[in-house]
Amino acid sequence: MLNAAERALAATLTLVVLTSTAGRSTVEGVPTTVLIALWTLLVVQVAVVRPRLDRRAQQLIQGYDPPRSHLHLAYIAAERAKVLLLPTFGILLALRLMP
Repeated sequence: MLNAAERALAATLTLVVLTSTAGRSTVEGVPTTVLIALWTLLVVQVAVVRPRLDRRAQQLIQGYDPPRSHLHLAYIAAERAKVLLLPTFGILLALRLMP
């Protein structure tokens, strides 16, 4: 559910960036770069790390002893990066929208 909420928020933020640049020929700038970084982190978490964590969890549930993994650390690092990038994005976007 958390990843679904994150995808919805990312889509909403993308729409905000696109509408804030209406009438401009490009959607460039630091807020757009930060938004791309947020999307990249989310996609990596959802498409790469989460499935591997789920497979490992299933192996543990089935009684297997899979090799140690650093996937949780990668997931946590991505979460921390998002926690830093989201307020940064908000501030940059607010500055962009100010007259």
